[in-house]
Amino acid sequence: NQVGPDELVASGILETTAQLGEKLKEYAGSLGQLANAEDVQELKSAAGNAVTAIGGLAGQVEKATGTKIPGHDAIGPVGELLGSALVATLEARRYEALRSIVNRADPVVRNAAAILSRNSMPLMIPRLRAAGDAFVDKVNAFNNEPKGADWIAAITAARNAQATYLDLYNAHPSEAFRAMANAHEALRKAFDDPTRQFEALKSAISEFSAKAKAAYQALVPQKSGS
Repeated sequence: NQVGPDELVASGILETTAQLGEKLKEYAGSLGQLANAEDVQELKSAAGNAVTAIGGLAGQVEKATGTKIPGHDAIGPVGELLGSALVATLEARRYEALRSIVNRADPVVRNAAAILSRNSMPLMIPRLRAAGDAFVDKVNAFNNEPKGADWIAAITAARNAQATYLDLYNAHPSEAFRAMANAHEALRKAFDDPTRQFEALKSAISEFSAKAKAAYQALVPQKSGS
């Protein structure tokens, strides 16, 4: 059976995928804010944003799967995450908040990536079909064109349409989702390594954020219906 835009909307795949992409982007951004907080007020605000973001992402995952994701709801209040200012420096409180959130968020991010990967093929089918139809149209136009300048132009148009189709076929977005999940797992492991310096951890956060952005960008063409 062919899958068209109307079927995707009716099945909820478009809405689910778009919402997961947005929530992942929000979560990645919140980690960056938390890592770069320069005072206690910024730290509290960023930690609150991160807790809200992972809760929103978990809610979308649970809605999509019908299954409760363990772990994220064990994140305590922001005050508990940050610890006491009497016994810890800003750097230590920031580190502990990040470590706790990233560890609790990891199963949520992995589940979100799996859902996005599963949904990506139905989202790709209408675009592949449209690109294939465009290629066939260009080939037919080439076959019907008498030799001459317009015939050369028709060959070029057919080759371009073929390249567009092959680019879509080969650029399956599931790779972007897998890379994002792997980057988050690497980030979690980095926080469990006591030898890692904080700047290296910030680099790992940036790497995850870049992968989350790439995953979101992989959704944009399908999301916009182009």
